[in-house]
Amino acid sequence: MYRTYLFNPILSFIFMWLIALLLYSLRLSLLIKIDYVFIVIVISFILLFILLNTIFIQKISLVLDIQNLNKSLLKNADIYKKIAFLFFCIGSIGFILEVFLYSNLIPVFMQNKINTGAPNHYIHYLTQFSMYSSLISCGLYILLKKRFFLLLIIISSIELLIWLKRGEILPLIFAIITFLFIKSIMFSKIKKFYIISLIFVFSFLLLFSYIGNLRMEYVLENIYHETFNERYQMPEWVPNSFGWIYIYIATTLENARHIIMEQDISSYTYGSKMIYPFLALFAKNIIHTNYYPELANNYGLTVVSFLGDAFNDFNILGVYIYTIVYFCIAIIGYKFINRGLFGVAVFVISQMFLIWSIFSNSISNGVYIIGFIIFILLSLKCERFKY
Repeated sequence: MYRTYLFNPILSFIFMWLIALLLYSLRLSLLIKIDYVFIVIVISFILLFILLNTIFIQKISLVLDIQNLNKSLLKNADIYKKIAFLFFCIGSIGFILEVFLYSNLIPVFMQNKINTGAPNHYIHYLTQFSMYSSLISCGLYILLKKRFFLLLIIISSIELLIWLKRGEILPLIFAIITFLFIKSIMFSKIKKFYIISLIFVFSFLLLFSYIGNLRMEYVLENIYHETFNERYQMPEWVPNSFGWIYIYIATTLENARHIIMEQDISSYTYGSKMIYPFLALFAKNIIHTNYYPELANNYGLTVVSFLGDAFNDFNILGVYIYTIVYFCIAIIGYKFINRGLFGVAVFVISQMFLIWSIFSNSISNGVYIIGFIIFILLSLKCERFKY
């Protein structure tokens, strides 16, 4: 058994929201309006999350059962290989269909790289199986040295990156770091892991900023005729590399603040936003968004964190209902990490739900929901060890 505070999904939610609140409070952009009542609301649901942890888990360290993971690798290696390859094939079919049918709408091939996205969500769901495959392939390559799966990881990354969506490549990066951490424990090389993980985190932040620049460069130069700092009313000394991260996070809270503190919701959706991917199959037209992001029209900043849909569903009470749901997701990730590679995949996706809560209602992210359910079922089917 190995105890660590690193990667604990409980801490991920708390840490991300504290960082978001800090950036919002710095007010480096004039687009941000500080509201202390709103800050109290954010602090209150963070405290609720901590209280739930105190009641139900009573510890914040993550327990890794390395011996159990080794047993699972030996027992189920063939299953892992077959599932990883099957998911890769499904994802590649989706990728080929997207390129063949919608190549003129893929942002990496366009001058204007914003306001674009997968035109067919159902085909795009197929492409996301490449991401599911990469989560398993990471474990097979890093822990078992199966080089064929490195090739699958590289191809899957290309298939995911063409849409310039950071949320679709982050699970792969997080999986790499997680499996490297597990390997470092196995071989007692923790210090080496910290160096490698810092490189990966720094690389992702650079990628995050680069994609932001790539998506907006054409628009800023040819439509708005402004620099990044002018457009988003930031001091000239703020570099673009940090500025994109700041704007993307801080304005999320500004949009949420405006919704909660200044907008009137005419009718509530009572949980429909939370389970939108399921309802959208047969009742999409009855699910209404009764709020608007304040910074969307003039600045193209549309993200509102989970707070927008939570408020749309249940008014201010929704903030705390959603927080409880996020805590349940965190517990599932906490419990499944020792259930082999499928369990680690559950853990990684649970982290995505929690991390992306500062940007969107990740509870209703269809890609994450599908992967979460698939890997939970696979884990329950294949892993019989006690955890």
